Amino acid sequence: GSVMAITEPSGGSDVASLKTTARVDGGDYVVNGAKMFITSGMRADYYSVAVSTGGPGAAGVSLLLIERDRPGFTRTPLAKMGWWASDTAALYFEDVRVPAANLIGEEGRGFAVVAQEVRRLAQALATLEQIASPLQIAPLAGREWYELLHRKLIPQLAEQPFLVVAVVGGTNIGKSVIFNHLAGSRISATSPLASGTKHPVCLVPEGFETQFDLAAIFQGFELKEWTTPEEALRDCPEHLLFWKTHAALPPNLLILDSPDIDSDKEVNWLRADHLRHCADILVAVLTQQKYNDAAVKEFFRKAATEDKSVLLILNQCLLPEDEPYWPLWVGTFCEETGIRPQIVYVAPNDRRAAENLQLPFFEREWPVKTSDAGGTVERSEFARIPRNLMTDLTSLRFGEIKLKSLAGSLRELIDPRQGVPAWLQEIRGQGEQYKRAAD
Repeated sequence: GSVMAITEPSGGSDVASLKTTARVDGGDYVVNGAKMFITSGMRADYYSVAVSTGGPGAAGVSLLLIERDRPGFTRTPLAKMGWWASDTAALYFEDVRVPAANLIGEEGRGFAVVAQEVRRLAQALATLEQIASPLQIAPLAGREWYELLHRKLIPQLAEQPFLVVAVVGGTNIGKSVIFNHLAGSRISATSPLASGTKHPVCLVPEGFETQFDLAAIFQGFELKEWTTPEEALRDCPEHLLFWKTHAALPPNLLILDSPDIDSDKEVNWLRADHLRHCADILVAVLTQQKYNDAAVKEFFRKAATEDKSVLLILNQCLLPEDEPYWPLWVGTFCEETGIRPQIVYVAPNDRRAAENLQLPFFEREWPVKTSDAGGTVERSEFARIPRNLMTDLTSLRFGEIKLKSLAGSLRELIDPRQGVPAWLQEIRGQGEQYKRAAD
């Protein structure tokens, strides 16, 4: 069999550039690097490996077909809990020589190759679902991997990648405040009525809507041009998404304000899930009351499995009194969700500053370092200087974050426990039951 190998050991929260490289040497590529968490990595015969052959991000990604018996290519099984029917492995490449003929597609167009295969898979799934309809298997729509296929992979495997940032959490006024700080202006409603926000709102760069299909990026939503903050409060059964252009945004960055995910209205959860599927970065807005909320944690558990990048803001803190406690709150949240935030901030409970776009955000080291005596290391002067959220956001490595989120979605798609292989097994099992009943 064959597998796709994209995820790397550095593919966690401290994301770096794609480090598995392939340099040309005569008629060969020489591959060095490592891949991690590769499903069926021990038993596969062929590996479609994402490698860096040139420029940064998507423009430098190529795919090489590497056979298992290539000298310098080794595999190590990874211990895991459950699902013993399929192995998971780490792959290591040390001066592995691969013929140039093993290049899949064109050099530097690995994204295009993957995009083509993903579209073919979607067509095959649609055909097979129709053929298997007499088996009365639950529909594909609503399954996590299927939603990622249609909301993330198909619309976003583009050769001109863009980044989708969603501000999410369990406190609607707090989210809208953060959204406005990112935008640099009071765009989203932050009054007490904002706790009734029903629909997401989105800022897009000028001209973006002429280059990309917003309806394809935000599938399942009816798009409306956004004119007033109150529009997102509209109570209606349709899934609406209000958008407007924003001149201050970088040309490849979209920012969303989302409905409250700890609301008792399930339609809000559904809308927030749709945003999670298409997002690359989640700005998690938590408070002392909301970090342990069951609905919030469930949302971020799913985000962790999809390898979303997270900026975590612990809002409405009483400073400096809460300094000893916020690490406990963040630690509990991370432990119970699997989230590994790239940056952690604390923000004070200052409503006037929030309304005036002057709320300070203080970066905090995470994980927290402790002294030999067991106490927290004294905070540097740097940590007392407020950060600009948009400056920090735009300083991240966009191309590598995009690779990370797409790889996470691909991994969910081919997960043998709950992805395409599990669905195929479901069809097989149901078919065998029907056959036995007929006999």
